[in-house]
Amino acid sequence: MIEFFRTILKSIIALAILIAVLMFLELQGFISLQPIHDLISKVDQKQTLYQWTDSSGAIQITAEPPAAGIQFHEFVGSADLLRYQQQKGDAFNKPNSSSEPQIREVSNYKQQQMEAFIAFEVSTQCRWIIQELYTVDSEAEQNQANEAICKRYQSKVADFARADCRNALEEFKLTACQ
Repeated sequence: MIEFFRTILKSIIALAILIAVLMFLELQGFISLQPIHDLISKVDQKQTLYQWTDSSGAIQITAEPPAAGIQFHEFVGSADLLRYQQQKGDAFNKPNSSSEPQIREVSNYKQQQMEAFIAFEVSTQCRWIIQELYTVDSEAEQNQANEAICKRYQSKVADFARADCRNALEEFKLTACQ
């Protein structure tokens, strides 16, 4: 245990010496530590920002609230958002020119549901069982559930119950063999 603390202390001393040498070299003009200073000062500074829509329909995000009478949303965000908006210019604020509603089609709901359940799991075994459950359920839907497919499905359900997974089996809403 004492050896561990000695190692930690040696590491701290070596780091302090390295910092002192770097600072000395910067003071002498041999190197510049400005990139490191910039990086440290850039660490996600939060500030109050205001989002509102101007008369042309463009979304504006500013550090100051808009003129009186204009509705706005106040939120705490990263100062980088303002820099990003300034870099992108009109492309960032451009309103949607289409009058059509922006709808994303969900082509395979069960596939997306399975991926969400798998992403929630920590255990590789649980992830594998979930994938197997959905595979067997899909087979049962396509081939009309028969005894062999449903037996395989029930086996996977039992595996899932034993595996102590984070998801609840009732959430899956798989119905082909029930």
